[in-house]
Order: sequence, then C-alpha cells, then structure tokens
Amino acid sequence: MVGYRTQSDLARAIRALEQQARLPGDLKAFSQQWLSTLEDDRSGETIGGARPRQIRALAYMLRWSADEFENAVGIPIGSVPEFDAPRSPTTTPALVPSASADDAPVEIPNALLEAAREFGSRPEFAGLREPAWQNFLARLHHRRTPVTAADWLAVFLDLRERLEPPR
Repeated sequence: MVGYRTQSDLARAIRALEQQARLPGDLKAFSQQWLSTLEDDRSGETIGGARPRQIRALAYMLRWSADEFENAVGIPIGSVPEFDAPRSPTTTPALVPSASADDAPVEIPNALLEAAREFGSRPEFAGLREPAWQNFLARLHHRRTPVTAADWLAVFLDLRERLEPPR
C-alpha cells in the first residue's frame, strides 16, 4: 500500500534509512526473515513478543500511527513517530494542475517526465505527455514505485487500457 512490493523491498528500505541515519533513534531496522515470521504468526504470540523498537519501526514504515497499528493488529505499541522522509531528489514539483479535490500540487517524478519526453512523441504513448495522466500516475500508490522511464511506460500501458485518469 505504501510502495513496497515485497518483504525484501520493505526490509531494504528500512535498512537504507538506518544507514543514512534517517531512521528515528527509538526505532530499529528489521530483516525480511523477521517480517516473514510475523506474517506466518497465526496465534499472535510472535508479534506480541516482538521487540517494541522493531514493531514501532514496522508501523513507521507502513506510515501507521500507533492507534492504526493497534486497530489493525490488535496490540498496543506505544508512540510511533510520523513518517518524515526528506523529499527525494528524484522528484520535482509539478508544473501542471492537480487532479485532486484539494488542488494541492503533485510531484511528478523525474523518471515519469523522462518517459513523457522519451516515449510521448509516439502516437500510441502520447497520453504520457498529458497532465491528467502524469498527475494520475504520480498519485497512485504503487506496490513497487517505478524507478526508470521504462518502468513508468509499463505502468502507463497497463493502466491506459482499463482506466481513464480523472480530469
């Protein structure tokens, strides 16, 4: 729901935050194996006995508050810092109108803009140049965030046959 396609993706992301000293100090990184153990827990004993710093780190990475985590999982975990990763250098503020009701500007990833430049001149991919498609694609919650222009083209091709972006 927040961009991690696999347990490994999530574990790599938290380790990267830890290595970059961007993980809040009261949280502890975890491994893919730890996530798998939690996922396989059917009785609740494993998650109930897990290290609080790692459980709070999981909630942090999922962008859940302590209350949201407790409601979803059934155990209290104390306080969870609000997810506050610095703005990625791979995004730039959009110069196109927002597709959201609140009219907040959307950030269009550079790789999506590159896909529009690289592929958008071809008639079959022209939608990539449209602000409505760019906003729509940038706002989607991806299981795995597209990284390259080719990744964005693949997402566009998959969705354009089934959806019309909001205008």
